[in-house]
Amino acid sequence: MAKDEIAVYYIKTKDYRMIPATGAWGGISPNGEVVINFYVEQKAIPKKTTLEVTEEGKIGKEKSIGGDDYVREMQVGIVLRPDIAYSIGQFLIRHAKNAGYIEQSTVDSEKGVKVVQ
Repeated sequence: MAKDEIAVYYIKTKDYRMIPATGAWGGISPNGEVVINFYVEQKAIPKKTTLEVTEEGKIGKEKSIGGDDYVREMQVGIVLRPDIAYSIGQFLIRHAKNAGYIEQSTVDSEKGVKVVQ
């Protein structure tokens, strides 16, 4: 006789960690899997910083050399079967809408396709 319900328990492995992400980059692997790399985008760390010393011997203005560019520091890469990627995509869209995200779209006149921003 089949049960009406089953219990599913969530556990965390010893390697579990929560990571920040401000964007993602990826595509399709040669095996047809979806690859997504999550990153944090930030201003580059300067190569050098010098501190001005005032006549009174106190630290004054800070001057940085370099660090004008931006970097995308990759946090983690994930490889997914297409059906799982689609399911996770739907999960993210549903929760983004529940969190108050309002989809804004435009039409790319050159390509004639809808672009979601």
